[in-house]
Amino acid sequence: MPLVPDGWTATSEGDSFYELQPASRQAAVQISVYRRAPAALESGQAEGFLRRFVNRRPPEGDVHTTVIPPEGDEQRVFAKYRNRSDDGTLAEWFAGCILWPSAMLMCSCNGTPGDAALREGEVMIASIFQGTESET
Repeated sequence: MPLVPDGWTATSEGDSFYELQPASRQAAVQISVYRRAPAALESGQAEGFLRRFVNRRPPEGDVHTTVIPPEGDEQRVFAKYRNRSDDGTLAEWFAGCILWPSAMLMCSCNGTPGDAALREGEVMIASIFQGTESET
């Protein structure tokens, strides 16, 4: 990941799941890599995957979604929203999906609303999305 702030630690489970956390442990960035049987992308497919991710736990308030215009065989979409955990704690989220014919990258950052680590996590995820053009 190109832009990991000082003080963040990373762990992984194989080559398909990564988690980064600041020293405060008040936020987390998760990155999942999914391999797919190569197939042509359908219009809006990445947005559909991200919508399912967001709706796994009902959002509280508006979900702000940004769809990046497709470039070749790549779709990218982001969402910012809030939801509550099982114990009622409010969490702020930034999530994104990059989709290619043979792979998908799902990224998310969550933490206490307003925590500075959320902005750092968002910058990390954005740095991944900015560096993906023409990769497969």
